[in-house]
Amino acid sequence: MSWEPIDTHRPGIDPNNVLVAEGSVVGEARYHTDERGWWWAGNDPTDSWGGQIYPDHWQPLPAPPTQDSATGKSNMNEQQRRIHDELMKRFTADGRLIEAGWQSMLLLVLPKDAPAVQVNEMRKAFFMGAQHLYAALMSIMDEDSEPTDADMDKMSLIHNELEAFRMEVTNVHTPGRG
Repeated sequence: MSWEPIDTHRPGIDPNNVLVAEGSVVGEARYHTDERGWWWAGNDPTDSWGGQIYPDHWQPLPAPPTQDSATGKSNMNEQQRRIHDELMKRFTADGRLIEAGWQSMLLLVLPKDAPAVQVNEMRKAFFMGAQHLYAALMSIMDEDSEPTDADMDKMSLIHNELEAFRMEVTNVHTPGRG
């Protein structure tokens, strides 16, 4: 994939949701044929947010990482899997479990040439989500020293929420599934 001038995008022929560059800002945007203009893409394939933008370049969205539906693990080759697993063990042993998750996402999801501002903002969002989850867990758990049945029920609810999000992302971003 390479960047193309925005005037080469053919509405109705090329995908409506694509990566665009507006100066040094890069992100997913949606072309609205009714409005004949571009807006940053929202969470839903038909959603957009903010005011109209005026990108100068575009390219198709990259294919998402493939995952084994049974394990949720990316289909990495054996060498990549060994390196990934070793890094995760090292980060976790050093008390940096969230950093391990971030590094995994960075390696598996973000394009190698992602602008520094995109990487930095995504890292902040990743850690803020982890901080929110941790703070919420600490505030909702019963005060007993051991996890109670109620604590485990709360953990199950969180698991179900995260699993639903994973499925939502898989359905929206996997060709042929959403």
